[in-house]
Amino acid sequence: MTSEEHRRFRLRYSLRLLLILMLVAAVLVAWCAAPIRRQRAAVARLAALGADIGYADDHNSEGSTLAGQLAWWLVGVQPVWSVTLYGPVRDDDLWALDDLPHLRMVQLAGCTELTDVAIMHLIEHQRDLETIGVGNCPRITPDALKQLIRLTKLKRFVTHRMSLPQVNTTELQQYFRQHGIEMWK
Repeated sequence: MTSEEHRRFRLRYSLRLLLILMLVAAVLVAWCAAPIRRQRAAVARLAALGADIGYADDHNSEGSTLAGQLAWWLVGVQPVWSVTLYGPVRDDDLWALDDLPHLRMVQLAGCTELTDVAIMHLIEHQRDLETIGVGNCPRITPDALKQLIRLTKLKRFVTHRMSLPQVNTTELQQYFRQHGIEMWK
């Protein structure tokens, strides 16, 4: 190729290739944004219940993909790290937690309507929980609390001024200690 031919040679792309590349880019952006949309909807449902929402700082984002971290950074929203619910919350209100994949701490205080179903749902759908706090939830039984050991990453179980009348705290504390979980009162 002479220098004159080399100057005239340019890469040429067809319109079809350009449209395919744009489609691939749009699919990638939608895939990265889906968890963010689900989190926003879950936060709105939880906020309507009066929940306190805690967000992860930049240093607590392990476990997420690079694309996921970039998407969170681009929209300026951090993943939800903790949720505290107060008052008359029903079992099905906790289903909103399913859309918070980075959730590490859940506290339930004064949730007199919650039952063992809510605890079992947390166990099945929030495998990465590290801390669970329960206080004044009289419908939750010791058997359900003992099932928390199925959460392999659980480090702490917190009882908020232990107002679970049907629970023997000493026995429960020994049970959790045997399984490597701290119990705080």
